[in-house]
Amino acid sequence: MSNETKEKRVIKYSEEMLMELERKYSLDDLALEEYRKLLTEYKRLSKRLNIVVRSGDALSLSLVKTNKKIIKTAREKISQIIKKQDIK
Repeated sequence: MSNETKEKRVIKYSEEMLMELERKYSLDDLALEEYRKLLTEYKRLSKRLNIVVRSGDALSLSLVKTNKKIIKTAREKISQIIKKQDIK
């Protein structure tokens, strides 16, 4: 099995099918034109999805780092308060 994503495999297969259909039928065929449009739209949406996923991953990573800093700061403050209570 290839390391390609499902979207890339679908695009590759669709491009191959389009070439095969163009070979068999008239290039002006309405169905072929619609298939071309669908393939183009699928490629565009796939790119947009990948951008959204990457930005979501980056945001998630940023939130994890921020949360770790907040937790660390909270632990330090709690430790300081406990130490002050022990001293008194």
